Amino acid sequence: MKRRIAAPTQIVAATPTAVHIASDGPSTFNFEAGGAQATISYDFDGGLTLTNIAAYRAYDDHVALDSDLVPQGFANGNEGRRRFRQFSNEFRLSSPAGDRFSYQAGVYYLKLKATDDSEYGVNAQPVLPPPPAPFLYTLGSLTSAHARNESIAVFAGGEFKITLGPNHHAASSIFALTSVGDSKSTNNLSFRGGLDYTIAPDVLAYVTYSRGYKGPTFDGVTATPVKEEIARSIELGLKSTLFDRRLRLNLALFSTTFDGYQAQVQDPDLVGRFITLNAGDLRSRGVELGFNATPAGVSQEHVLAPCCQVAPSDAEITWVSPEFLVEQLQADAQGAYD
Repeated sequence: MKRRIAAPTQIVAATPTAVHIASDGPSTFNFEAGGAQATISYDFDGGLTLTNIAAYRAYDDHVALDSDLVPQGFANGNEGRRRFRQFSNEFRLSSPAGDRFSYQAGVYYLKLKATDDSEYGVNAQPVLPPPPAPFLYTLGSLTSAHARNESIAVFAGGEFKITLGPNHHAASSIFALTSVGDSKSTNNLSFRGGLDYTIAPDVLAYVTYSRGYKGPTFDGVTATPVKEEIARSIELGLKSTLFDRRLRLNLALFSTTFDGYQAQVQDPDLVGRFITLNAGDLRSRGVELGFNATPAGVSQEHVLAPCCQVAPSDAEITWVSPEFLVEQLQADAQGAYD
């Protein structure tokens, strides 16, 4: 049931310490979040470990806004409610740690349901007459968006160590993830492979390459399909612990590309509304340097080691989708005439 709030009889004075506004409608935000997780593991005699992780998450919120911020009921009916429920279960088998070849494999299941209901109401008085009973608004809109997602992923990963000589070894690893889901029945293979080499007892060099996947979706406003987003990344680096482990120095070079980057842009047809689409292709590359140190003569267990980390990077858009360009041009043109 809607409830009107009586308008104040005086305008609130603007002062540096004022914490009130002269609006006659509520402006509130309330939310509740919670969940639970259960993990069950069983160790076999041969060293294999079987693990099952089940989790449940819930989120609800309600927002109300008197968008005119004046003591007249012009645009008070702005309310939104969101509800999110998610269940996931991971079942995996892991090999014993410390073996020359170690691995893990399993299945991951995800099911979620989300709803987003919004209400926008305008009385438009005194331009328009009051709304007839029992209606509260002269103009308005109701929007209800519902989304359901069910996905299954099969994953496997392993590492194989090769002994090259005293204090030297190389290890290669690969991680694969296959996902099947959504109403479009899409399939995808994501993976990560790497090679590391122990240059010295305290210095490790590595290189990794990975391919990630963000599944297709639908825009919550227009219900327009949004294609998948593919990320590819390569990283080359060094990790070291020097001077009796008092200096930790890490260096990494990276380059990442995104194909079909999913982004939100403002809808030029309605101020304050955003839509989701494929913006284009992006590339980000740079270097990351980090270290922390413990002063000589001080116990490493009782000191907060000074640390520093810098990560200069360069990001650029390598290709812009026509759909994104049209939306931005329309939004810019509308802003020029407002």
